[in-house]
Amino acid sequence: MSNDTTPEDQSPDANAQGFSSSATPRKREDRPSNKRTWRKPSARARRKFLKAFAECGVVLYACEQSGVSRRAIYWLKEVDTEFAIEWDAAYNASTERLEREAIRRANGYERTGIDRNGNVYTVQEHSDRLLEFVLMSRDDKYRVRRVEMTGKDGGAINVNDEAGSIRSKLLHVAAVEREASTTGEDER
Repeated sequence: MSNDTTPEDQSPDANAQGFSSSATPRKREDRPSNKRTWRKPSARARRKFLKAFAECGVVLYACEQSGVSRRAIYWLKEVDTEFAIEWDAAYNASTERLEREAIRRANGYERTGIDRNGNVYTVQEHSDRLLEFVLMSRDDKYRVRRVEMTGKDGGAINVNDEAGSIRSKLLHVAAVEREASTTGEDER
């Protein structure tokens, strides 16, 4: 038995099972390619992609809408500076659309519905959580500040410390934070 063959190659029904009966493996050039072939997107496909991308901000969806592969679009963005600029503009447009929708939902909007009896009703809805995110994105004073406290020499805090010692450390940290926030507001 040759080292180049497999047990399936030696079986009498190897060809019936879809295995090659030759003892030599196929050359790399003879193997089918797993790589997809793609073309450079046409000007029409580019415009269609950019329009869809500006509307949704999702590359995969925009590629599906325009019939262009993601590989081709990312390649085009890499080699064509004009397309890269248009890409950025479409991305910014989609971000602005999302921000407008977030602000609309945060401020509140009317939703119309129908109850079980067929009566039409209107409800004012809003999202407090979305409002928080909108505010945090606009101004530092709404962002969450985190303070990390450590014990002696940078180690863990000893929970067996006196309550007064921990309380005094917390008060000191709060005072430092208050000082930093008032200093930052004076500069504005």
